[in-house]
This record gives sequence, structure tokens and C-alpha cells, in this order.
Amino acid sequence: MRRQLDVARRKRDEAEALRDEQARQVVGLEHRLAATERRADEVEQRTAERREEAERAAVETAMGEPTDEWLRAHEATLAEMEQVRAHRDELLHEIESLGAEAARQRQAIAELSAALGGGAETDGAEDLDGAGPADEEPTSVLEAVRIAREALPHLVFTESAEESAADSPFRRPQEILETLRKLDRLGELYADPDGFGSSLLQAAQELGLQWRTGVSELARNRWPNAYTVSFDGESLDLGPHVAIGSGSGAGFVARIYLHVADGSGPVPRGLYVGHVGRHLPDTTT
Repeated sequence: MRRQLDVARRKRDEAEALRDEQARQVVGLEHRLAATERRADEVEQRTAERREEAERAAVETAMGEPTDEWLRAHEATLAEMEQVRAHRDELLHEIESLGAEAARQRQAIAELSAALGGGAETDGAEDLDGAGPADEEPTSVLEAVRIAREALPHLVFTESAEESAADSPFRRPQEILETLRKLDRLGELYADPDGFGSSLLQAAQELGLQWRTGVSELARNRWPNAYTVSFDGESLDLGPHVAIGSGSGAGFVARIYLHVADGSGPVPRGLYVGHVGRHLPDTTT
């Protein structure tokens, strides 16, 4: 069983790594597709210009038909465009298949760990201690947040967390749930100031989180409403956040923004989840 558990973990990691690589390829293909479509527009424009010149010079027929050379170039451009689109759609399908495979491997890990009686050593990326039902696989970011809200006792969720999650097109909601589970372990450590034993950044990194300590004052001053949420009538500033995913676009990358309360302010000590989903505006967006 331990060997099967190791194999399941390895297959899960391979599936997720391949899925991320495919996602990066999709982004590249989308850039190629946009460039191809621009080239097609340029060909159309050149065609119109040549037609006008031909009509003026009485080179083409009276109907102003395009030349054979242009037709061949135009058909080649359209064929390239269709090929790029087909390849992109194929990769998107592969991404979905790889995501399903990773989910199956996570389920296998949970079942094998249960069969071992919880004795298998787990790494920072796994949560096999019952933070939530092992078979719960969210189909949306909003569902991931709602599962976490019910199952994770060391995080406090604001209403803005669900509102932002509902607006998120991120394609891998299971990653959101896994990240929230890691944050819950971080919240458990942070709840005891005497027993924390390290900085929040160090603890987050040890849990495998892509932790960002805050946002720039320029971004906060330029978009104050984006970095403020309400909780029990109190206004909480967001800053520390976790980066999820890779690539370009809200379907491939997500952020979880937090308010870290030390207990000296209007709310008790703890980690407050204020935003889940899209990257909030800053000087890089």
C-alpha cells in the first residue's frame, strides 16, 4: 500500500506538471492565433489596396477580381489560422483531461492513506487529516470557497471572498481548495502567537505557498476600494496574498488576498480571507 501511495503521488505530480506545461503552451498558441488573425487582416487590407491600384491601372479584369497569387496567400493564411485554432482546442481538452487525472490520483492517495490508518507520512501539499471530505471535488472557484468555509476552522471568510470567487473563471478550482487547506494550517500556527516559532513568510513557504507579503502603497492608493473589505461592520485592509497557477489570463492564474489580524485591531487575531479569484489591480496589471 505504501508503494501504491508513492506511485499515486508521483502520477499526480506528473499529471499536474504536464497540465501546467500544456497551459503555458495554450497561452503561446493564443498569441500565435492572434498574430495569425492580424496577418489575415493585413492580407485583406493589401488585397483591397491592390484591387484599387489594379482598377486604376486597368491591370486586372473589369470585375476587379483578386490575382491567383493573392488567393494562394490568403488560403494559406486561413489554413494556418484553422490549424492553430485546432491545436489550441486540442490542448485545452488535454488540460481538462489532465486535471481529471490529477483529481483521480488525489482520490487514490486519500483512500490509500485511510487504508494505512493515517500512518503514511504526508508532505506540505497534501491534506489527508479530514480538513474536508476526501471525495469533494469542486467544479468552480465559488464551490471551492464554500467547501473551505464549511470545513476549515482556522480561516475566517468574508462575504467578499464568495463574491470574488463567483466572478472567477479560474479553470482549476481544486487548486484553490488545496491552497485554502494550506492556508488553514498556516492559520492554525498563527493562532498561537507564543507557539508560532517563525515568521509568517517562512511558515507559508514551508507549507508550499507562493506567499506575497503585501502590495505596494501606489497600488493601494490608486485602487483603495479593491484592497478593502467589510467584516462584521469593520473595514479590513487586504495585502498579503498567495499566487496560484501560471500563464496568462484569469483562467490560468488566481490570487487569494488576506487580512492578517494580530489581535490589536477591531477583529480577533487570525487570517481573514477577503478575495479569491482574479488578480487585483496593481502596477503590473
